[in-house]
Amino acid sequence: MNQPPSLYIAVTSHGFGHAVRAASVAAVIKQLMPQIRIIFVTTAPDWLIASYVGQDFTQRWKAFDVGVIQSDSITMDKAATLAKMQYFQLQQQQIIAEEVEFIHKNQVKLILSDISPLAAPIAQAAGIPCWMMGNFGWDFIY
Repeated sequence: MNQPPSLYIAVTSHGFGHAVRAASVAAVIKQLMPQIRIIFVTTAPDWLIASYVGQDFTQRWKAFDVGVIQSDSITMDKAATLAKMQYFQLQQQQIIAEEVEFIHKNQVKLILSDISPLAAPIAQAAGIPCWMMGNFGWDFIY
């Protein structure tokens, strides 16, 4: 029996804007292709995603980037961000391996990301395409 197609959507958890944009795109994709299985990979709250796509999605609670560590909505803590990024980089290969296994098990054929930088190496390791969306890149932030 064939499984419905699966779309793996990797979303940075830094702020709600990325999740809202990705969920809005996913809602349109679901309208155009109702049989598709939507898999969100993010630590953004499920209620936020559900407010756009309804309850018909799977969520993997994973973070693929550190975003920026902030003490408030404006102030960046560069030292804490660097320390967390360095720790995250130590976990990177394990995360990629886990996600590739999940992707193959669930027959995912495409990753859509807003704008988790680890999504591209995951897609490359899984042998599938990765489409990125966003209004800026990590090079702009860091």
